[in-house]
Amino acid sequence: MDLESVKNHIGMNEVSYGNISASELVSICSHVHVGLEIDKGSLDYFYEIDVEEILESDITTEDLALMQSQGWAFNENKTKIILFLKT
Repeated sequence: MDLESVKNHIGMNEVSYGNISASELVSICSHVHVGLEIDKGSLDYFYEIDVEEILESDITTEDLALMQSQGWAFNENKTKIILFLKT
């Protein structure tokens, strides 16, 4: 996977709240590590994936398209891809 492919799929999204099913999360986790974090300011949970890990993975463009539709987006410094969880 190259950075341009990731930017083409995820780069247009803005950080937002989204839904992701367990099976969709498992599909993504089969390619990369997905961390569960909490924003200490808002106390909202979010998933995060390191961009370098995505670039080194065998994740497919279909998976990236699914992530785009779910609302995954780059963080401010573009080192991680994140998805805030609706509660």
